[in-house]
Order: sequence, then C-alpha cells, then structure tokens
Amino acid sequence: MLTHITLLQVTSTRGVAVSPDEIVVGPGCKPAIFFSCMAVLQPGDEMVIPDPGFPSYTNMARVCGATPIPVRLNADNTSFDFEALAAAMTPRTRVIIVNSPSNPTGGVATADDLDAIAALVAKWPRV
Repeated sequence: MLTHITLLQVTSTRGVAVSPDEIVVGPGCKPAIFFSCMAVLQPGDEMVIPDPGFPSYTNMARVCGATPIPVRLNADNTSFDFEALAAAMTPRTRVIIVNSPSNPTGGVATADDLDAIAALVAKWPRV
C-alpha cells in the first residue's frame, strides 16, 4: 500500500506531485507494457521495437495481432538510430517501445534522444 510518505518521496525525488490514483504498482515493467499494448493495438497495427531489444516485445505485438517492426539502435546502443526510426514509422504505427535503461544493452537514452523521439512522433502520420 502506498503511504503518504512514499508519495512525498516521489514528489521530492522526481519533482512531480503525484496522488495514489496516478500510480500503478506491478511485478516489473513487462506486464505494464503488455497491458498498454493490449489496450491500443489492433490487428494490422505496427509496433516499433528496439533492435537489439527485449525478446518479449515481438511476442507482445504478435499476441495483439500487430506487426513488430525492429529498428536498429545507434552505435552506442543508447537510443534508436533516428533515421531508421523515421523510416520505420508509417500510418499503421501505433506503439514505439522506448526502453531506457535498455534491456539487454544497458544503454541509457539522453534527454536529447527523448526530445528527438518526441519530435518525430509529433510529425507522425495519423489515420
């Protein structure tokens, strides 16, 4: 059970005010990612996954009827190769898995990397 002290710790360490109804506690991130995929993916959709990436991502997409689209990481394995990411995105792209620190590479995306991904998504074709 989340306590008031826990919420204050999150607020003080992350600089974001949170309430109990904004927090989900689970047995690792894989179920949360899978449940999110189940909520938004439909047959025929595409899910961009990092390559190399956690092997379960491919199966998550397939269980939802989506096509996994592996996209290579940059040379130091910290984030996507942005040219490859932009080329992989189509109107059927519904999910982009951004995992930092990365499993299995351990690479950590920088704030600039995340900004670049956000900029690509802002221009994403919509159906």
